[in-house]
Amino acid sequence: MLDFDQASEFRRQARAWLELLRPAKGSPTQVYRAAGQTIVVSDWVNCPAGYSIQETLLVRGDFRCGAQAHFGAVYVAGNCSIGKDAIVGALCVEGETVLGLKARVRQWLMSSGLIDLRAGCQMEGPVTSRTAIRLGPGIHAPALLAPEISTRCSTGFTAGPSRGTDLLEVPIPASGRLPEFGGVRAFREDKLTPLGAETWVYDGSLQLPAPVWLRSKLVVRGTFSVPGGSLLEDDVKCGGSLRIGSSSVCKGRLDARGELVLENGCVFSGDLEAGLTLRLSGGVRGIGLNGPVDVWSRERVLIEPDVVVRGRVRGEGGVHAAEPAVEGGLDLLLVQGNQ
Repeated sequence: MLDFDQASEFRRQARAWLELLRPAKGSPTQVYRAAGQTIVVSDWVNCPAGYSIQETLLVRGDFRCGAQAHFGAVYVAGNCSIGKDAIVGALCVEGETVLGLKARVRQWLMSSGLIDLRAGCQMEGPVTSRTAIRLGPGIHAPALLAPEISTRCSTGFTAGPSRGTDLLEVPIPASGRLPEFGGVRAFREDKLTPLGAETWVYDGSLQLPAPVWLRSKLVVRGTFSVPGGSLLEDDVKCGGSLRIGSSSVCKGRLDARGELVLENGCVFSGDLEAGLTLRLSGGVRGIGLNGPVDVWSRERVLIEPDVVVRGRVRGEGGVHAAEPAVEGGLDLLLVQGNQ
């Protein structure tokens, strides 16, 4: 699989070839031999369904192909539209890019403009845009990088921390005050220890019953979950799974060896890392305060509808545009049916 650097090199080389090769007189297409390969240069391309060419193709203007077309490496100086079920080896576009239903790119996709991936597209290499990437349902890619990555039905920010005085406060150890965990079920004070002036370590699992105001760094050696409306101002690291309740705000880095879930409407501005599945639920927004955010999982990343991330999203098992998770499953339906 080619990486972002190789995609950038292909763009640089394609631009250089187009500078050297003059447009043909009376014909929109020319064929050259360069660097041991066949290069096809065209002013514009509008191919019918089922068309196939495996040579490197350089297009000075717009590129459009019909359904089930097959291409090798393609550079487009204008806008690009790929038909349904078409296959492209590698694709570099200076304008906007639209991939039709179930289209496939085998290596990498790079575009200066918007990349619009329609339902079922399969990206076997990284996807990067200098503008934005828009994901339809069922999209798969190993990595995404853009100033804004979004799934459809974006409606704007919905998250916000809880208001009022019912937050469980976790001050920094240097304050001399303990976190307000006294009423938390199964909490044991002897398992809570300070690590320096800014970090608490808890040797166990914590499931908080009320929204939390986290003002320090926190390491939980087991699993950790916070209810909706929490405000996490610093980093959280878990030895197990980590779940952030709906409409919470997370300003620090979140790191879980197990699963990491941000429920509906959360806002995060720090990096996310998970050892298992990482899920961004509907309405989640990821916008860094000092630069792009980085979302990464050692397994897969699931992105539900109406999610916006400004930065990079990667997963060793791929990045997938997923349907919203149904909590409770069959057992919940059976219980409700018997009530």
